[in-house]
Amino acid sequence: MSKKQGRERIGHIYLSDAISASGQPITEIPDFSKWNTIYPAYVDGLRTVKQGRRVKKDVCLTAPNVLEIFHACKKLKVPCVTEIGSYPKSAWDQEPANADFGKGLGRVRYQLLTDDNAIRMTPDDMEPTINGGEPIRNRGVLLKFICQAMPEVREELKLYLRPNPNIPPQLKQTKKNAELENGSGTKKKKKGKKGKRNR
Repeated sequence: MSKKQGRERIGHIYLSDAISASGQPITEIPDFSKWNTIYPAYVDGLRTVKQGRRVKKDVCLTAPNVLEIFHACKKLKVPCVTEIGSYPKSAWDQEPANADFGKGLGRVRYQLLTDDNAIRMTPDDMEPTINGGEPIRNRGVLLKFICQAMPEVREELKLYLRPNPNIPPQLKQTKKNAELENGSGTKKKKKGKKGKRNR
């Protein structure tokens, strides 16, 4: 199977709430390869900073999902796409929608500045969760707002009601491991050869 390139790597798209002349949402994407990236690990309260967390633990959520992050960005009116790829330290942390392990949707790319290179502001319709008109100056601020928006997104999507897709693959079960798990495996003492004692 050939490696997916460009548009094939994209799962979900949000550019704006604007409607084209034909009455359809605008989904024609610019070059997203230079957009910044967010991995679920960045806002996962179960991780340490060394494991990839980028926000204070008391703000983070438990086991965030890439789709939840996408919809939080959408609420913040930040253009974003879900993309194939996963955080190097946790390759299983992804949506398996697009296929084989290690090749599913595992990150969100976003465009923070507007087309005029202006700083985006938080929308008014998110109050009281997030105050309208606050500048989203950088990724750190965006991650903080995502964490604030995600509880509401989580209740809307209800992804927690389905089997958790973010589970690492099972290690190959060996006969020895199975015996140890069942408690039937015991360590055998090595019998050493008895040498003749010199008298």
